Amino acid sequence: MSIFIGFLFITSCIEVKFEESQPAGIAKLDKFPVDLMGKYINQDGDTLIIEPTVISLLNRKSKCDRLFEQDSLSESILLKKWHNKYFLNINEDQLWTCVLVEPAKKGDLIVSLIDAESEIVLENITRITEMKTIRDEDQEPLYYLVNPNHKDLKKLIKNGIFSYQFIFKEIQ
Repeated sequence: MSIFIGFLFITSCIEVKFEESQPAGIAKLDKFPVDLMGKYINQDGDTLIIEPTVISLLNRKSKCDRLFEQDSLSESILLKKWHNKYFLNINEDQLWTCVLVEPAKKGDLIVSLIDAESEIVLENITRITEMKTIRDEDQEPLYYLVNPNHKDLKKLIKNGIFSYQFIFKEIQ
């Protein structure tokens, strides 16, 4: 299980998934850039460590399935940069979950996820691009599937679909 997939389970049972890694057609980065590398902590005491090709999370509150998670950039964990934003893409079952990672003031990081249980977020998505609801055998939503073009992805970001945010402060 990916670090950020663990975060998603904390925030929501339902996810928004993408048909392609985001932004589609943008080359992946082989390493985390220097402006993202470091050691960070959030208000819950979770520690995020970003090294050249590895991202690790120590979760002090035991909300995730495991206390410690670690992922390496690979064919199933891609990092892309577009419009001064970083997109961490996690592949599971041929679909992609996307996490927005943005450097902030004083060396901090903002890690943003899509809150798929927010009606406002879902309305914003359907207003901008096509969204399919994938359901289980009881017709309950399993996840939502989108495939935005660059113009629509830019609108989705501007309209706040990455609304669930973790702020990580840099520590020495």
